[in-house]
Amino acid sequence: MILGGTSVAAPGGSSSSSAKNSESVSTTSSNVSNSEIEVPDGMARWEVQEEQSGIDPAHEAMNTINAVRMKAGLSPLVQNKLLSQAAQNHATFVTENFELYSEQGLSAYVEPANTPGATGETPMDRMSEAGYQGIYVAELIAFKHTPTASIYGWLDTLYQRVRILDSNVSEMGHGWGQVDDYTLHIVELGRHE
Repeated sequence: MILGGTSVAAPGGSSSSSAKNSESVSTTSSNVSNSEIEVPDGMARWEVQEEQSGIDPAHEAMNTINAVRMKAGLSPLVQNKLLSQAAQNHATFVTENFELYSEQGLSAYVEPANTPGATGETPMDRMSEAGYQGIYVAELIAFKHTPTASIYGWLDTLYQRVRILDSNVSEMGHGWGQVDDYTLHIVELGRHE
């Protein structure tokens, strides 16, 4: 099954639990420097760094995106609580309604109208519902075990790479949820003028 551009096998039984949105927001980077990391054969540096970082998923997502943006000569993004709320609301909706998505083959980017708990049919609707007043740029969705793995997966696709490296993007939000063995990560990108 395809959800948000990622192949996902439909689980036999679906037991979902949603993640709680972190209330603390920071723009600090990971305390683990590249020079302190020993990279075992067969692993990439980012895989080791994410195992050693010990930071919450929202900060991991922001730190990883900002590291990539800074290497490209772009300004870092800041966490926006309203974008994070929109991302978390959508992650909660998708995980709580995973069977609906599996049965109907729905895109993870859509919340069917009139479904209990829906916060907006499109990403723009969900951002507005959360109170975000900026300009919508993109919503990125992946089923990966970590935010870092999700971001590197997005960077491997042209459409999503362009969104992450958009010089007009100034802020982001992250949400996540768990369905059986799958971890859903959502990043909302926006900007204020």
